[in-house]
Amino acid sequence: STILCDTEAQVSKQVTVLAPPLELLRVTHSEDVDNAIQIDWTGLAAVEGYDKPQFLYRRTNSPVASAWRILATLTDGESEYLDQSLLETKNNSYAYRLETNTNCEESIATSVHESILLTGGVSDDHTSGSIMWNDYAGWQHGVKRYEVWRQVDDGEFELLETVTGNSFDFSYGEDGFTYCFRVKAFEQDGNNQWSLSNEACVNFEPKVFAYNVFTPNNDGLNECFIIEGVELYTQSLLTVVDRSGHEVFSKVGYKNDWDGTRNGQPLPTGVYYYVLELNEPRVALERINGDVSIMR
Repeated sequence: STILCDTEAQVSKQVTVLAPPLELLRVTHSEDVDNAIQIDWTGLAAVEGYDKPQFLYRRTNSPVASAWRILATLTDGESEYLDQSLLETKNNSYAYRLETNTNCEESIATSVHESILLTGGVSDDHTSGSIMWNDYAGWQHGVKRYEVWRQVDDGEFELLETVTGNSFDFSYGEDGFTYCFRVKAFEQDGNNQWSLSNEACVNFEPKVFAYNVFTPNNDGLNECFIIEGVELYTQSLLTVVDRSGHEVFSKVGYKNDWDGTRNGQPLPTGVYYYVLELNEPRVALERINGDVSIMR
């Protein structure tokens, strides 16, 4: 038999250190701050003892891609960042990524997410238009749908359409001077995130058309001088004179309510002459003029 003395056994154990959780959730144009993009991600607060900085990178993606540069150095516990650093969000799309490393100096990077750049234009005859945008990039399963939102002049944004492509055609409804659009992308599965585009606006000139006769005879039909489209020109000035050049009616912000009277008294049947000063800096047309007949 063999006797072993003063022996020592050594046991080695391999330890695998998992990478800390780091995922870019979305980049979106801010709803509240002009010319700014918000970046959201999953933080590292749940990793005990993790003290490595996280680096947020940005580059311009469209129309010309630029080099990556460090936008910000972040600390543990942060999960969002608002980028307001001289962005031209109406002309460019931007790509973002996060990087950090483990205590073993192993580099960890998120996927790249790209913001939505929305552009638009109108037809030569100004009766229609279209908007286009790049696909949102970065979500693992892509985009489920896009919502098209529109604002007319100073009104509220309203949902116009839901699409799966990256363009949308529309008709002009003679209902305002400016259409502003935003597109909202929704993530397919994953974290159910959404991302908003920049605001893109197109301009129109609402037409005005004056009828040349009205019949104020209290039959409820054609009782007033009608100018189609005039209600949009809130600062317009309508002046009407008789054949002798005497003013018989004048009003700022005409609302199709002249019933052929002067100081409450009916004017005689005949031809009258009007000038409508539009007083609207958003259009090239300054005034329209012509004649209108009162028939009783």
